Amino acid sequence: MPKWVWLSGLLAVFVLLPGVYAEDLTALVIEAGGIAAHVKKGSTQRLQVQVNQTRLAAGDRIITGPNSRVKLLIEGKEGQPGGGEPQQSTVDIKAQSIVEVSELFKDIASGAENIRIGIKRGEVISNVRKIDTNSERFEVQTPTAVAAVRGTNFGARVLPAVQHGKFKVTFRVNRGKVAILDPVTRSSRRLLEDGDILDIEPNGAMVESTIKSTQGSGPGGGSEGGIEFDRNRGEGLDDRDDDTGTFPDRQEGEEDDTGGKDPGNYR
Repeated sequence: MPKWVWLSGLLAVFVLLPGVYAEDLTALVIEAGGIAAHVKKGSTQRLQVQVNQTRLAAGDRIITGPNSRVKLLIEGKEGQPGGGEPQQSTVDIKAQSIVEVSELFKDIASGAENIRIGIKRGEVISNVRKIDTNSERFEVQTPTAVAAVRGTNFGARVLPAVQHGKFKVTFRVNRGKVAILDPVTRSSRRLLEDGDILDIEPNGAMVESTIKSTQGSGPGGGSEGGIEFDRNRGEGLDDRDDDTGTFPDRQEGEEDDTGGKDPGNYR
């Protein structure tokens, strides 16, 4: 075999080696209520979530029905106890949401974790352990902005607007800091801190306001981690699914409630 061919083969091996330094993480369902399903990456089959058994990998989705919720525990490294931050990050997915675990891995050499949660519609509350912002990421992506957290407790909600393809997005911070980035250029648009609310209107306009702190009444503050969205903030929006006007993939004739109806023909 010519030497140059053998050497080029060695070079190819070394080029591919960096890929082995990333390790996939998982997100465990630790709480669930009402009607909720998970969908594996590349599949359309809905599977009923099971507490302390269902694990999600990158690319998997959670879909919740009315009056339903799912709470995920990111099975990564633990932070230091104390200081108001949790030791491990959690994501609380509220009713009528479609949420994807878009990115979930760690660098084996450094231990740095990269997590990205994508919201197609609905509401999530993230309670994030303190992270090293120089090497780690925990992001929540919406159709119009990305929230990059800095060790925090905050909520994000996406509602489809009456105009098809448009959304209203709301971020609400209870503890810590959240950088709001442009989803394309990733340039910083706002920095939110304790008690800040940011509404991004369907036309792109940003409206800032503040809330009274609720820290001290529970872990992270408040019965829901200090976050409770004002339902009136959704006035003028189409509170239906983007395509069907009801719960996603609901079979014809099924009611849009939780009265024993199965919204996705679980298997």
